[in-house]
Amino acid sequence: MQLVIEDESIVREYYGLRQSLDQYTKDMRDVINHPNYCLQFMQPGRLVKIKHQSFDFGWGAVVNYSKRHNKGGPEGSPPQQSYIIDILLNVSPDAAITMKFDKELPAGVRPPAEGEEGKMEVVPVLLSCLESISPVRIFLPKDMKSQDQRNTARKNIREVKKRFPDGIPTLDPIENMNITDDSFKKLLRVSFLLILWRALKLILSPQKIELHESKLLANPLHNSPRLVDLYNKYSYKVVLSARIKAVKKKIQTAHSIMQLDELKCRKRVLRRLGFISENDVMQLKARVACEISTGDELLLTELLFNRVFNELTPEQTAALLSCFVFEEKSNETPSLKEELAKPFRDLQAQARLIAKISQESKLNIVEEEYIDKFKHALMDVVYAWCHGASFATIW
Repeated sequence: MQLVIEDESIVREYYGLRQSLDQYTKDMRDVINHPNYCLQFMQPGRLVKIKHQSFDFGWGAVVNYSKRHNKGGPEGSPPQQSYIIDILLNVSPDAAITMKFDKELPAGVRPPAEGEEGKMEVVPVLLSCLESISPVRIFLPKDMKSQDQRNTARKNIREVKKRFPDGIPTLDPIENMNITDDSFKKLLRVSFLLILWRALKLILSPQKIELHESKLLANPLHNSPRLVDLYNKYSYKVVLSARIKAVKKKIQTAHSIMQLDELKCRKRVLRRLGFISENDVMQLKARVACEISTGDELLLTELLFNRVFNELTPEQTAALLSCFVFEEKSNETPSLKEELAKPFRDLQAQARLIAKISQESKLNIVEEEYIDKFKHALMDVVYAWCHGASFATIW
């Protein structure tokens, strides 16, 4: 069942533009949140905006920072995860704060629900959670263990918000933070970025970003009341598509493993039948089987090496070989003359042996089905034709 979205082509374009803008913003944040540039601003009382995935905690105040004890985080982790910043944040009333965590934010910490007062707690976060850094600092009480003192800090943050009705200002990454490293220059050069900071949010207005934003504004869905619903549906479809691809990849991996197991089983059969040695070296049987292009190579080779054809006339040999090429279904089972019945019994005996060895080697094979593949319905016809009978006589 397909997930059908109204005006999907338009939604897809809008989604792609939005994702591109979000990626540029993330790239900028990764540079700004590098310890070399942001740690100097992590003084007590500094207002910072914290965001983790879809959780927006809003503005909080820096209390302290320290380097992670486990050598800056897991091996290969980015520098933004090498420091822990203690932030006084407004969190949900049931949040349990712990200093031990392996992710960007302690488990179970969430912002207050809509209309909920929440409580002020000192929460350890990583630098990667910093959404914005403000030049504004507030006075923090010395005793942060007291809930009353923490509430005083909350009042101070609210007072700052009142003083800046258009949004708490943020540090300019070039003028205030003096970011001039090569990676930042490269980002500017590649994307033609000209940085403007407005209100609560970082607005990127380079030529490339402006182009994306102009397309975004020109999109028919911009400011449409359907935008949120269609955007969420398409985002969900993208997530589902990614999951489907992941599942398909797992299935392919599982098939590869199954095929590898089947290969091991088939090698056991070849060893048991003498086609390869214990060291997986090809033997004469295997070389003969490689030259057979039609029919069951294993069975034909076994019949050859067991001298079954040595006892047969050319006419009997042709009749027996017809069992390897006749594939039509027939309910008629004509009785065979003894000169044909005996070779066919030899074929069935050899086929039964191969089936049993295959089963013992853990191959998924049904003995009777394997034997029934070789039908003798044409043996009499081929035998008579080899003796000179005409087609009119045979049919």
